[in-house]
Amino acid sequence: MDNIRVSAVVTWAESIASGDLNKLERHSDLATLNNYLNPGTDYLSTGSGEILKLIIEHDETSWFRQFEITSAEIQDRNQAMASSDRGTVMLYMVPKPEYEDRFTDRMEIAVSFQVLSEVPKVTRWSILRMPAKIRQKKIHSPLAELGAAKTIDVEFGGEASKAVIAAPKPLGHLEETDPELRIRIDGLILSLIEVEAPARSFRDAKTEILEIGKPAVPRLLNALYEIDMSSQENLIRLRRITATLEAMTGRRFGFNPSAVHNDAFSGATNESRQLALEQWFGWWTNNYDKPIDSALKAAREAEEGVVDVGKQRRGGRSRKR
Repeated sequence: MDNIRVSAVVTWAESIASGDLNKLERHSDLATLNNYLNPGTDYLSTGSGEILKLIIEHDETSWFRQFEITSAEIQDRNQAMASSDRGTVMLYMVPKPEYEDRFTDRMEIAVSFQVLSEVPKVTRWSILRMPAKIRQKKIHSPLAELGAAKTIDVEFGGEASKAVIAAPKPLGHLEETDPELRIRIDGLILSLIEVEAPARSFRDAKTEILEIGKPAVPRLLNALYEIDMSSQENLIRLRRITATLEAMTGRRFGFNPSAVHNDAFSGATNESRQLALEQWFGWWTNNYDKPIDSALKAAREAEEGVVDVGKQRRGGRSRKR
């Protein structure tokens, strides 16, 4: 960087990050840069102070704030000669430490300059090598109504397993569900659990609920939570709700309302219902902000050390004391 023109361009770039207005103004062709960053405006009426602020804060100069220069060189050696009044300096840059979690690669910027009154002044720049961005992971927060899920030890068929649970509570609609859809979902769930209606009625309701998808989940969970096992009609309702949730999400938590009269199954005890409820609500607080699809199903089933209690439908299960 011993060439005066290279040094001037490096000083200009670093002054954007440092906010050194004196160095930035000395090495900026303000009229040209104003037209470059804010086309259609008049340089004289804008004023040098506003243009310098524009250079420091503009989105196009964010690279100079987020990256640091590791080396620089004149693009053409002839441009380093005193007889040349224009040229381009190549800047090779890497992310600053505070931006290393955003970018994985270096970048290259070609900065053009012209010499005015023996001082190199920057006129524009172009990116020759764009850095690769790191995909930012979305930070998951548990559903406010339920709080964080927890993992407990359970026994299934005499074998130890783990289950992810949350305490069941009444749930409202998702915030993003519009009012008309909320009304439609609640109406469809009433049709789904109406045992006196023709079979086609609840089948049509189930089909439409499955088409709606995730927005219907909290209200299905509400119905599963509110309906008890006190009557045959309620068992039918619970079976329909459970079947709809399972078809929509690919999850199964061992509650089998259709098995209440068959001694070979224990899928419809009050204990199995409570544990399944807690697992459904635990699953929901962990996944309400994610897509419900096969990829999610696979990812959740691959979760180390956690299994679906009830993936097998036969045999007893209980919490470990």
